[in-house]
Amino acid sequence: MHYLLIDFGASRIKSVVYDTDLCRFYDLQSVESPFVNVYKITKDRLMKILVSVVKNHKQIDKIYICSILGGSYISDEYHSWKSIDAKEKNYCLISGLFVNQPTFHVHSHHYDFTNSETYSEEIRILGHINNIPVYSSLGDTNCVIESLDLDDTNIAINIGTGSQIIHKQKEKLIIQRFFPAGRSLLVYRNLFSSIGFDFFKFLTTLTLKDVIDSTLAIDLNVFKQSNKYTVGGSILKINEENFTINNLVGSIVKELVLQYKPYIDNTQRNEILLCGGIVKHIPCLTECFKHYYSNYTIINTEQTIDSTFIGMVKLIK
Repeated sequence: MHYLLIDFGASRIKSVVYDTDLCRFYDLQSVESPFVNVYKITKDRLMKILVSVVKNHKQIDKIYICSILGGSYISDEYHSWKSIDAKEKNYCLISGLFVNQPTFHVHSHHYDFTNSETYSEEIRILGHINNIPVYSSLGDTNCVIESLDLDDTNIAINIGTGSQIIHKQKEKLIIQRFFPAGRSLLVYRNLFSSIGFDFFKFLTTLTLKDVIDSTLAIDLNVFKQSNKYTVGGSILKINEENFTINNLVGSIVKELVLQYKPYIDNTQRNEILLCGGIVKHIPCLTECFKHYYSNYTIINTEQTIDSTFIGMVKLIK
């Protein structure tokens, strides 16, 4: 069997085929998510995007999708968690496409309302795309968690478009959300793009020394849903000799790394598991965590295949 796995994120739509007989992934693809530029999308446009993704892969038997959490449908338009108009979530990005079909349901990853007839903890057929069965839409954060080996000795930091601290306490899963991460970095990318400078490419060249030596004070809380938002982000401690691209970008990464400290230093854990797309895109990030969190063992869990896909396969099995 060949399963098409789709991760519909806020920054990228990633897809890969999983061969269940050989237990291997192949045909990894990625395109920009519409949510990079807009905070809402119509059902019609969403379905066209998914059909396009499916068409780019061959010999598919089943489709499994995970998507962003926290948004809601208003009429036929989905408002992502980035939208200030997003109300209490109902359905999810993908499930809402199949609301008029008899197989419609919402997986518990997206909607915890056990009294609803549409609620399901099982993975079952949701609908069809190009006559291929689509199964329950899963939550991207839930799939990341499934990919990890969490116990009472470790704590996970997921750094993607959004960011979360995740750990278990007496088998209960604790998730702290809304840390600024990739979404805040996109603000700087947009600024630098306006002058023809590739911000994300520059991030790949940054070294641990660049981060340690950086001197600017950065507030990454540039969107209202972030955990410490007040009136917006800021850049402070600018002097006439230190306002350089190297110092600015190094300071941004330093703040990204250090923002978690107050939340984990009292958790009595000895291991930090790093996961999420940003961990891949900033090569020095793991070394930065090892430097600033020296009393922890730092483990980069990201592989060639994203943790969301690893978790999806585990859940499917």
